[in-house]
Amino acid sequence: PAYLIALWPLGALALAWLAVWLWNDKNAATTARVGIALLMAFIIAEGSVRIARTWTLAKETTPYEEFTRKVAACIPANSLVLGLQHYWLGLRQFPYRSWLVPIYYSHPVYYHERMTMDEALERVQPDVILIDRYMHDYFESISPAGHADHRLYEGFQTFMARHGAELTCVVEDKTYGTMR
Repeated sequence: PAYLIALWPLGALALAWLAVWLWNDKNAATTARVGIALLMAFIIAEGSVRIARTWTLAKETTPYEEFTRKVAACIPANSLVLGLQHYWLGLRQFPYRSWLVPIYYSHPVYYHERMTMDEALERVQPDVILIDRYMHDYFESISPAGHADHRLYEGFQTFMARHGAELTCVVEDKTYGTMR
């Protein structure tokens, strides 16, 4: 479904072409023209309402730079940071690795050597690990012993325990959620 968005402009152009063709057709009934005009008015009205709503939401949204500045204040200088790729631009002053790196290392489809999550994290050697709402929810979902990816949860817990990891900072934000 996400790739379908690439076809929407083509669909919009086709519908616009159909509307112009119907409008210019000498045999088209006045009803068709009135219908097209009403449809256009509806589209413009609905678009205006959506734009106004988007502006309202934008005013309530925490700027990305503000959030990442708060997170950066918690990170010691020259630390290798492990976090989701959402944050690497805002934390560009630090060496940064995405969570996808150890996940790919620990999955045989993506990497030829089968590693545990613990081994993958050792290879990455992060100084700071960012757990945002998405990674928190992911680890919570794979924590039950019967889950197919439970081994990733166990490897993460093993790595954290071996390195004596501790929670040093929590950033709460209404837009981005909790970053640990």
